[in-house]
Amino acid sequence: MDTELFEYFTTDNLSGKKCNTKWLSKNNTTLYNTIIKWSDGYGELIDIEFKRKVYHYINKLTIIPVCENCLGSVKYNRIKDGYSKFCSDKCVKSSNSYKEKWKKTWEENNKNGEFIEKRKKTISENYESMEEYNKVILDSRKDSNRKKHGVDNYFQSDEFKKKRKKVLFDKYGDENWNNKEKTKQTRISNGTQIDDDNIKDYIEYKKVVFNRTITIYRNNEILVNPHKLKRSREHYHIDHKYSIKQGFINNLPLEIITHPFNLHMMWCLDNISKQDNCFITTIELLDGIINYEEDVIIKHSSFSYKYKKQHLVVLCEKIKKEII
Repeated sequence: MDTELFEYFTTDNLSGKKCNTKWLSKNNTTLYNTIIKWSDGYGELIDIEFKRKVYHYINKLTIIPVCENCLGSVKYNRIKDGYSKFCSDKCVKSSNSYKEKWKKTWEENNKNGEFIEKRKKTISENYESMEEYNKVILDSRKDSNRKKHGVDNYFQSDEFKKKRKKVLFDKYGDENWNNKEKTKQTRISNGTQIDDDNIKDYIEYKKVVFNRTITIYRNNEILVNPHKLKRSREHYHIDHKYSIKQGFINNLPLEIITHPFNLHMMWCLDNISKQDNCFITTIELLDGIINYEEDVIIKHSSFSYKYKKQHLVVLCEKIKKEII
């Protein structure tokens, strides 16, 4: 950056007059002609407005910046601030820099898990359980969408479907266009889909979790289903508060994902619509198991030791340290 020029264009220039073609060409013809000649030497800068040419000249920036995330066009603000780094709020929150900053702030503010404990305390004071809290939030969203759009979810509305088809047609010439590979990679990066290289391991993990869950349920039915709800395909299902898929993605041991604290009864239709979503976070799952007061009964001696309180506390604390 040319500091002298920057000082010249930012002093006594609240109205932006010095960056105006008419003013500068009249009051400082030499500088005006120099900026024009310099800008004409770079193809991208020839047709942009003069105030942007001033910024480029001061900073010797020969190209127009693009969004750091999607490479799209970004907004020029003013001579002091230059261009925005991102084209939209979506790109800001999708960027690695934003994620790292968010993660760093979270770690700094929650080294001792104070925020999580405060949140849990607030929820417990106002709701019977985390499941009840999540159900209230979900029902509230559904009610809001029903009032506005007549459906439980905005994505189910005719308004959204029409907008989506129009955008796809305008952009790709096909209202039903779908980039399957991009969708797949996005889901993998977001942790909502298993990579092809790991799908066999996931199927095996899921199979073992299902079998172990049934064993845990039979040995500890009073803990998982205290109200003796009818369990069948058309009635109540055994659900994992922290989903099996997320358990696999985060490499959680079987004794964590199948622990009675992570199991509860859920109405069949609600369980189907829930899919792979989680009712609790990883930290909440680990803390719940650490603070679990009931004795877990395991009749299979081959893995009963893994559900002992002492073993689970050590294991959960170790995983918490790796996360935090």
